[in-house]
Amino acid sequence: MSHDWESEGLLEGLESDDERSARRELLDHLADDGCSVDELREAIEEDRLALLPMERLILRDRCYTIAEAAEKTGLSDDYLRRNWRAIGLSEPAADESTHTDENIEGMQGVKAMLDAGASEREMLELTRLVGDSAARIADAIMRVFGGVFLKPGDTERDVALRMLDVAQITRPFAAPLMAGPLEAHFVEVLRQETIGRIEREHGRVPGARSVSICFADMVDFTSLSEDLDVDELGQVTQRFGDLTGELAQPPVRLVKTIGDEAMLASEDAAALVEASLELIEAADQDDLLPSLRAGAAAGQALRRAGDWYGRPVNLAARITAAAPVGGLVANDALREAAGDRFEWSDEGRRTFKGIEGEIALYRAAPG
Repeated sequence: MSHDWESEGLLEGLESDDERSARRELLDHLADDGCSVDELREAIEEDRLALLPMERLILRDRCYTIAEAAEKTGLSDDYLRRNWRAIGLSEPAADESTHTDENIEGMQGVKAMLDAGASEREMLELTRLVGDSAARIADAIMRVFGGVFLKPGDTERDVALRMLDVAQITRPFAAPLMAGPLEAHFVEVLRQETIGRIEREHGRVPGARSVSICFADMVDFTSLSEDLDVDELGQVTQRFGDLTGELAQPPVRLVKTIGDEAMLASEDAAALVEASLELIEAADQDDLLPSLRAGAAAGQALRRAGDWYGRPVNLAARITAAAPVGGLVANDALREAAGDRFEWSDEGRRTFKGIEGEIALYRAAPG
């Protein structure tokens, strides 16, 4: 069906013939896709016509309102609205379709968790964490693909159809992209929890051996990630990983890097302290990297699949969060194991979540 977009008033405000021709093509495309003239007019008035093809692709699978989702999942209307807000999305209208069939399956799982004894507060907090992570991932994906697909001088039609291409390309791998790392980290958490439970109940972990662990992380990385684009942020994290790998020489080993954090391990406590101090100093002298802080602990841990599990791992991670900028703070066991090669200053005693008893802390400096 042919439309006279001029007479409909949908070409007003466009100055050049190229702009008018591009909009006609875009309007024809959207009309063929089922958009009404009123929907097109509303999109133009709200200055989102270029986004409409992508929105229709992504949102067309939403076929249930909050009330319908409540009926299908057994969850209350109130809970589903709070869950929607916890994701980080604006309050939907009563007649707005918000849930897909996959969403319904997911919320049925939430209902099962609530029936099993989880509290609504706990489940909503989990939703907030997922929503925050999803928002960051979506922003990163759009930065990467937007930079690839969008070019200076693009018309409204070009922007619309290229953003549609972004959505079509990313949708098939978006879920696996998130599911794979989530499952891998879930296994890691289960390992830590299982080994920690054995350690608490029996006072030791069969097969564990003495090791020193250090975590080093970049200070204010969250703020940094908000100020840099994807390429710049990638350069920072790549540089951090490269620098850590260069300095973690045997008997010190780089176990893994997780975004803004690196984990080092060694059965030679002094070598671990020396490498960690060198890493902090090297970062301070690197124009690309922010300052680091580090926490370390020694004790009995179990090595599995190249990673370490047990109390010193958990303790080192907790100490890192409390360490001062540019400082390496360790527990008394690591200080004793590292010996007199370093200067140690008393940092007091404190308790940490998930760690029994008060922990005496010491800050290390080159001897």
